[in-house]
Amino acid sequence: MLDGQHSLVPNGLGSPTGLSPDDHVAWAMHAEHPSMYDIDTSLDQDLKDALAFECSRSPEMIDKYRMAVARHLRRQAEELNSRRGDWLASRNLDGHMLAAKLHGPMFEVIFMATEYEKFDMELMEDIAGFPFVGVLPGSGPDAVVIEPIADKTISVEQLRADRRSNNLAIIQSLRESDWDHELYELALEDADFGSTKPEKLTQWHVDNVTLCRRIPVREERSKGWRTRPVDHETECGVNPATVLVDKTMNDGIFTLILSLLFFLRAGVMPSMWKRDVHKTFRRLVISTEHSEFAWSVFPYAGSVWVVRHLGMTFGAIASNHAWHRLGSFIRFVARRLFLAPVSRYVDDFFGNSRDGAKCNGGWVISQVCGILGLDVDEEKSEDFLSSMVVLGSRVEALWNEFRVTAKIDERKAVKWAKLLLR
Repeated sequence: MLDGQHSLVPNGLGSPTGLSPDDHVAWAMHAEHPSMYDIDTSLDQDLKDALAFECSRSPEMIDKYRMAVARHLRRQAEELNSRRGDWLASRNLDGHMLAAKLHGPMFEVIFMATEYEKFDMELMEDIAGFPFVGVLPGSGPDAVVIEPIADKTISVEQLRADRRSNNLAIIQSLRESDWDHELYELALEDADFGSTKPEKLTQWHVDNVTLCRRIPVREERSKGWRTRPVDHETECGVNPATVLVDKTMNDGIFTLILSLLFFLRAGVMPSMWKRDVHKTFRRLVISTEHSEFAWSVFPYAGSVWVVRHLGMTFGAIASNHAWHRLGSFIRFVARRLFLAPVSRYVDDFFGNSRDGAKCNGGWVISQVCGILGLDVDEEKSEDFLSSMVVLGSRVEALWNEFRVTAKIDERKAVKWAKLLLR
């Protein structure tokens, strides 16, 4: 059985799961306002240390320190470039386009410098190939231990034994849609990136790999509608054959609010920023030992196509787990080495820095990701803001009024109101 704390809504201020919508409203009416929170006990110590660093230094001193750290790490990365091939070869990843994007030797240097093995001993090896099924390792420092739910899982051996019958059933269930051409084009795009290899279905696939139905899911974004390829890893048995030993924890909107209040109470004007890592799941290498389970299937132009995944899929439990481990490491590096007040919700990094500091937390995340061989989505980057939309809410630091406000993003509010009025 799970203990009581694991039956709570994530970032729900203590709200229990299983409530009806009316019960949730009633509960929220009696919840404590975030202003009642104690900053000293509600924020992680490394975050408070980073906030205190900024509040006690001038913008020029902050920039000088962080530029020196970044310069030192970039110099090391350049010196270690010649060892990247050896790093790949030692892990049998020669010619692996996706793994080659990573700066493996620099991962090792920073991993050792921060003593991160105390928090996630296996991360350094898993960077070269994260597990996709079976019992997954611990998620790192931002997690709480849970008891695995054995009665809801199947063994990896059973997944293999049921493979052929499951594959045939999934293939027979495929139906053409208006968006199959986009699935095909996205597969080719991912192939150029190095995370997939699309090909036509053969009998070999039916007999030797686990096939997952790929679904085109339409999403309305700020720039219009788009198709997201979602892999039904539960239907094919991959998710039921995945066991978690802990529950991941993320920073929420209240972490940002409390960070802003920390600045205001210290008499320091804050400015906000945010960053988003590009192709978060797709750049995470799947362990070659589990490659037989990472295949998708979809119809297109009268044929059935399969995609071999070299990078994590959108729909697998293991994908979120793998990124959480890497994301926690990036946040840890930003806080410990750069003393940057950085928070994170999945692949969204955000926070506030001292107004006037050019090397804010967003700059730090861009530096760390670049040094490690990751890419930040610059189109989604924002800096030096007093009002910012993050995690669907608009947060504003009102310096003259000595307060912070948060409300639902205006565009989302209008969208949801229209849906409610239908």
